[in-house]
Amino acid sequence: MRVAIHSVDGRNYPNLALMRISAWHKARGDEVEWFSPLMPYDRVYASKVFTFTPDDPYLPPDAIRGGTGYDPASRLPPEIDAMPPDYTVYPQFSAAYGFLTRGCPNRCPWCVVPAKEGGIRLVADIERICRTNTGFRRDAILMDNNFLAAPLDFIREQSDKMRRLKIRVDFNQATDARLYNEQTAPIMAGIKWLKYIRISCDTDAMLPHCVRAMRLLRSFGYRKDFFVYVLARDGGMESALHRIYGLTSADPRAVPFVMPYRSLTDNPAEPSAGLRRLARWCNRAWIRNSCRFEDYRG
Repeated sequence: MRVAIHSVDGRNYPNLALMRISAWHKARGDEVEWFSPLMPYDRVYASKVFTFTPDDPYLPPDAIRGGTGYDPASRLPPEIDAMPPDYTVYPQFSAAYGFLTRGCPNRCPWCVVPAKEGGIRLVADIERICRTNTGFRRDAILMDNNFLAAPLDFIREQSDKMRRLKIRVDFNQATDARLYNEQTAPIMAGIKWLKYIRISCDTDAMLPHCVRAMRLLRSFGYRKDFFVYVLARDGGMESALHRIYGLTSADPRAVPFVMPYRSLTDNPAEPSAGLRRLARWCNRAWIRNSCRFEDYRG
């Protein structure tokens, strides 16, 4: 069988679903390649993460479509979801990718995770994630929705393995600032981080939790940057700016990153020009460090 995989959002980031689909088909002797509209295939899989990404008009009508961008309820069949990813389809990426946990106990109204993933559950082990079909990888990008919501014993076990195996990690969906305490902070401060610890500051109410988390992690020896997601909504410019200034005042190595809110249901609504301007100012550190937003002319 000749099979094609297609990432509608582009190939700038590994798509785990497509990597598992590729591994499942190759284990059965099928040929797998990236989709080309000029080639005939027995089966085509298309994955889309973002609802605002336009669909590919060249996809055949019988293509199997999945991912949050098509339907938040879509799931891989269990036998495919259990496959280790096929890293040969993304030779340009050297890190391992995966989830130690899935889901989140929080029910933030702007987030798709509760409906898509449900509550927190343990799904993998860091050593298993890093042992890939192209060899053992010592850099890992972990896409957990809320790792610190896992049981403390699991957090400790996985961090111990990271240190023992000399694995550098990045929790790229951020960690929950509210869950840093005297037990979790020293564990996380002791991990080898790829670049920085990520946290989220989605509302004004989260700002004191983020400030507290940063100070607590510093007290346990963390010396790198903090990358902080700042959710910004239309009509909420003052709130987002308040959080940006609060974060950078609390820690000079806090790196705020504005994420203009896009509704899952109001697609294809675009962020306002004001939000896009705020993001341009904030997300380019050299601009943000050179002037306040009130003086930014764009």
